[in-house]
Amino acid sequence: MQKDFTFPFYYKEWLVSTQGMPADIRGWYVNLLCHQADKGSLPNEMEDLAELAGVKISEYQRFVDGFNQWLNPKFNQNDNGGLENAKMKAVLAVRQEYLQNQSRKATVAVFVRRKRKEHNFENDVWKTVSAELMKVEVSYLTKKETYKKYEVWWNQWFNQRLNPSIEDENDNNNIYIDNNKGGVGEKQPMNEPWHLDVLKKEVKNSMTWKEQVVRSVSQNHQGFDMASLDTYLDEFDVYLKNTGDEVKTLKDYKKHFFNWLDKNLTPRNRRKKNNTESSTLKKLQSL
Repeated sequence: MQKDFTFPFYYKEWLVSTQGMPADIRGWYVNLLCHQADKGSLPNEMEDLAELAGVKISEYQRFVDGFNQWLNPKFNQNDNGGLENAKMKAVLAVRQEYLQNQSRKATVAVFVRRKRKEHNFENDVWKTVSAELMKVEVSYLTKKETYKKYEVWWNQWFNQRLNPSIEDENDNNNIYIDNNKGGVGEKQPMNEPWHLDVLKKEVKNSMTWKEQVVRSVSQNHQGFDMASLDTYLDEFDVYLKNTGDEVKTLKDYKKHFFNWLDKNLTPRNRRKKNNTESSTLKKLQSL
């Protein structure tokens, strides 16, 4: 992180703490505080302090007397033998933590922006990703090392999220969509009965879930992409209509689709109708 050349100045506290202090002593005092902010601590030798404070040779005895009377109580000796003003030390610590947090936010924002160009998750998902990345410990890492660690975290999170065989309890319990039966704005949980048309609409508009399926299936079937999935979803809807299979919940719909898709992607299990396959199945026969 680049050196910080600013710190908050609490003017009310300054006025109270320096009330009655001569103007020249007050000027030397603020110089010493600035040097503490710059160097971390001050030397514990009067001549060195006078030099940092900007004291002229003719003013040296005035500085010594003023320091002993007014400034000595303002500074404590630290473990290294130097002098520190406790208030300035606390202000600098808060400032450093703030800057580190801002720097980390900026790094996370850049990383997430790159991923958003590759994946079409909902805004709430990206907010969750950003919040989780902020928890990743990257102290004392270079920017390059930080991005590398974020990439490791992302791959683990992405693989877990996009594996449809692993059901996320939060997804199962907290996914809602508009319920056409209940009226505009009314929500209905994932495991309760839905109208089939609503189920179809929800699945086809759920980019996160569709990416999950593509990610999982493409591992074993090269060339399977989003267009392939959309085609299979259309064929699945025709299958449900022709067979009269009853699917009442979103969870059932997805589970039924996985089973049907597996059969259609596996050549030995492919069902033929009138000894012919659909043009889509012929195209994807080599997957």
